[in-house]
Amino acid sequence: MTFNAVKKPMYAIVIFGFLVSFLQCKTEPKYEWSAVNDQLIKEHNLTVREITGLPEQVFESNLEAAQVKI
Repeated sequence: MTFNAVKKPMYAIVIFGFLVSFLQCKTEPKYEWSAVNDQLIKEHNLTVREITGLPEQVFESNLEAAQVKI
């Protein structure tokens, strides 16, 4: 078996590993209170309400790009 025959499957395995790891990073984190909250909503037949009309939270950084403040 030559080294080239090993390289092709190795590249495929490495690329597959990167794809799987990046897909795992896209999931939203579940908070501890989220499971309890969902359980209480089901248990007591509560309606989930969301507040509409809130402005987007945009925070401006007071740091300049690539500059460290001391």
